[in-house]
Amino acid sequence: MPRDDGFPSYGVQLREVLRAKIEEGEYPPGTAIPSENELAAAYGLNRRTVREAVALLVREGLLRSVAGKGVYVRLKAETRLGEGEFGFRLREPHRLRRQVLRKALRAAGPYYGRKLAVPADGPLFHVRQRILEGSQPLYVEEFYLPREVFPGIEGIEFMAFSVMEVFRYYGRTSSRTEQSLEIVPVDPGNGKLLGLSEGDPILLLERRDLDEAGRPLAFFRYRTRGDVCDLRVSFRRVPR
Repeated sequence: MPRDDGFPSYGVQLREVLRAKIEEGEYPPGTAIPSENELAAAYGLNRRTVREAVALLVREGLLRSVAGKGVYVRLKAETRLGEGEFGFRLREPHRLRRQVLRKALRAAGPYYGRKLAVPADGPLFHVRQRILEGSQPLYVEEFYLPREVFPGIEGIEFMAFSVMEVFRYYGRTSSRTEQSLEIVPVDPGNGKLLGLSEGDPILLLERRDLDEAGRPLAFFRYRTRGDVCDLRVSFRRVPR
């Protein structure tokens, strides 16, 4: 692509180049595209033109921009996940900040193997992240996903996409949720992350999602500051 002089047509051309790379899988769903500087250098364009092309694809729904993190290829879902409210749910502010502390494949081990119906040496994808509002820690979230249920899950950037979006992308529907909630003393490691002293009380919420056939899809654990977060509880009647 020739060096541009700032006319919008070059932005449209770059949009088509990026669209082709997305559709052909060079930029897979859930992953970041190159930065503005990298795209400008690769195609001999100025950053304003690159920004224009990316903005067009964001408006079209092919890309998602995450402030301070980058631009990601959206996860395209062929199925819809119902939004029925039941069980315990965190009531969250609108402006959250996520810090990914761990993102890796690991062996299930006996405990998580039982929770997710996989062998102890079977691979699970594990994410641990801290959620903040500004500088205020709210909770530490962990979740475990069986890799055989979500193949290629390790390539998705969880700074940009929620677990429910991942479910939709893989065509998985959480039809039943098992949850427990208790007040427990915080351990030193999580206390430091939450800005608490060892032994301070926190809310420990554990949740397991299953599909219609009863197959486990995910296991979640939330360690929450009860002084800055609260939970809402709602119920629905289960048909007999």
